[in-house]
Amino acid sequence: MIIAPLDGLRDISVTLIGGKAKKLYELNNKGFKVPCGIVITTKAYQEYITETGIATVIDTELGRKSLDTMRWEELWDTSLRIKNHFLNHKIPTKLSDTILKSIGHLLSTPLAVRSSSVKEDSEGVSFAGIHESFTNISDEGSLMKAIRMVWASLWSDAALLYRKELKLSFSASSMAVIIQKMVIKDVSGVAFGQDPTNLHIEQEIVEAVKGTCEGLVSGNVEPQKWILSKYSGQITNFVSEKGGFKPLLKKRDLACIHRALRSIEQNFGFEPDIEWTGRGKDLTFLQARPITTFKKNNLDKREWYLSLSLNTDNLKALFEKVTKEIIPSLDRDGCNLAKIEIENNLSNKQLAQEIRFRRKVLEKWRNVYVDDLIPFAHGVRAFGSFYNATISPSDTYEFVKLLSSSETLAAKRNRKLQKLAKAINSKTLQTLLEASSLKNLTIEKLSEVLKQDTQEKFFLKKFKQVLFDDFDIVYLGQRLINNPSYVLTELLKLVDAPHSDNNNINEKILLEKNYIETLTKETKVYGADILNIARLSWQLRDDDNILLSRIESQYLRGLEEGFNRLKTAGQISGSFVSEEDEITIIDLLLHPNNKGSIKESKKEKNDKKSTMHIRQRQVNGQPASPGLASGKACIIESAEDLIRFENGNVLVCNAIEPQMTYLVCRAAAVVEKRGGMLIHGAIIARELGIPCVNGVVDLDVTNGDLLTVDGYLGIVSVGASTLDLFE
Repeated sequence: MIIAPLDGLRDISVTLIGGKAKKLYELNNKGFKVPCGIVITTKAYQEYITETGIATVIDTELGRKSLDTMRWEELWDTSLRIKNHFLNHKIPTKLSDTILKSIGHLLSTPLAVRSSSVKEDSEGVSFAGIHESFTNISDEGSLMKAIRMVWASLWSDAALLYRKELKLSFSASSMAVIIQKMVIKDVSGVAFGQDPTNLHIEQEIVEAVKGTCEGLVSGNVEPQKWILSKYSGQITNFVSEKGGFKPLLKKRDLACIHRALRSIEQNFGFEPDIEWTGRGKDLTFLQARPITTFKKNNLDKREWYLSLSLNTDNLKALFEKVTKEIIPSLDRDGCNLAKIEIENNLSNKQLAQEIRFRRKVLEKWRNVYVDDLIPFAHGVRAFGSFYNATISPSDTYEFVKLLSSSETLAAKRNRKLQKLAKAINSKTLQTLLEASSLKNLTIEKLSEVLKQDTQEKFFLKKFKQVLFDDFDIVYLGQRLINNPSYVLTELLKLVDAPHSDNNNINEKILLEKNYIETLTKETKVYGADILNIARLSWQLRDDDNILLSRIESQYLRGLEEGFNRLKTAGQISGSFVSEEDEITIIDLLLHPNNKGSIKESKKEKNDKKSTMHIRQRQVNGQPASPGLASGKACIIESAEDLIRFENGNVLVCNAIEPQMTYLVCRAAAVVEKRGGMLIHGAIIARELGIPCVNGVVDLDVTNGDLLTVDGYLGIVSVGASTLDLFE
């Protein structure tokens, strides 16, 4: 059975029509007003994914690695790739003809297309807000696309996590689709037979907005809210977020909703969560399900990340806050801290106070990063989802090409390094090679070496400028400015490294032109806004890390000065290593007669062992950038490892950070433990055209091992590639 009328589902299994459709049929059967319509059964979904090959795609994507080990970015990426296949595969003609033939009589009015997965709206498993619904559909083309997008929402990132947490079967997951006539009234809303936020208080919740319920359900419109006594229906509280607005519902309207809630509870045996429209005799029910309170796993940060998706108004407000307040202030604080002469002008007591002040500044900005900058990063994902739904590109990540910017702080720094490397002549090169071998190289020592001629003095001036402007940052707990050899070694290796011109400005212009022209009258404003938000969000994925790292560097600078003074005074022994030593250093600065020590906590490294384990010749990860390349592994686990990275190595690390993106242009390939198609390593690898596999959790490799990285399939092999072995 492909099609069934919504009012004729009595003997049809929920596995065919889904939970939401079953509940609507039961409501209608009990005399509650429900919009007429049909159900496209799960059999149609199964035929579609089988005939188009999407079933195999789903198996492949979910089989790459366990969902338990996927980061939230990987869940989103997996979802985006699966959903894009739905967008790129039309419903086969025979199936679409069957659907259109059955609903032709409904196309005379606008339609609503709603999800009805097998477990949806069942007791204990509501999937509230997880799957998609579409309204105001009025033509065949839009209808067919809406059906595919509802099917695709079965594999949203939130749905993947939700099913995993509730231990639901992925193989048994299926989606029916409800198509109903739109019912458009002057007021709509939701209502709960029991306050879902406080199950111990006997009260009902009613929320209402003008017109349809779309804005309320999506979170774009703030509703008016009433709290009613569960038994009497009396109003105990009324809240209007905007303030001063005339209530949308009268007492008799609320009494009608109250009676409906109690009647549903009596008929079906559960406290209902309903979506409704209209009032009085026109009160119409769009859905009803048992109230569920999903217990969150506080140890799983993926739930928190997935909850950060912001509505349009919130993203716009955050855009203004980030551009006009956060970034300028973050930059200004870093510059101001750098200007303070803590080395000579402060007493020990003043220095202790300054360290505390810098800690407060650092903690403030770390909190802002979590509260505002991480949520703002979802602007990129909001745009990516909208772009794919609008354009249906063959490349799931084509939208990234509209966002890439050469104006990030990291990109500007990398261009400075390449320009300075090109300016090194043969004579200066030999001098620099000798200097780079010096132990504990400082700017003062380098200045002594580079004093022979005008060219060397010019290089020294530019080198100092880059060092102080771009490397007063922290990488893996170390201030890079403290060791100029990191930067000098990179410059020397850049001299012989191939340079790639990734200026795809023409392609970017054409893609943007096509995107703007594809937007409809209804989506034009949102489409332009979300693109601008995404572009800033994209740039900040680098800049906020760099700017925060500058403040961290200034905080560590204060600790270093305190440690050096104490070391000179004989008050302290050991080595300064991290911000964890703040309490000890401040205490000794304030008590000159005390003595103490700091234990060195450098990570033990052994080139013959690793922290991850290969149990076979190959390991799987996420295919983050296409290509196939081999090279010797260079594992980056500390700032000192940056010096060891040679041209043509495979860069192996936990994650590429903005502080060290300049290495990637010299890499044959990139392998990262952290997963995600929109993290730094993946983005830069795609821009440079080198393979990248990330989300690799079982890699055990030694520095110098030959690795083959297959960015097409997401496979990392220890040893030569299979093709090389055959040759």
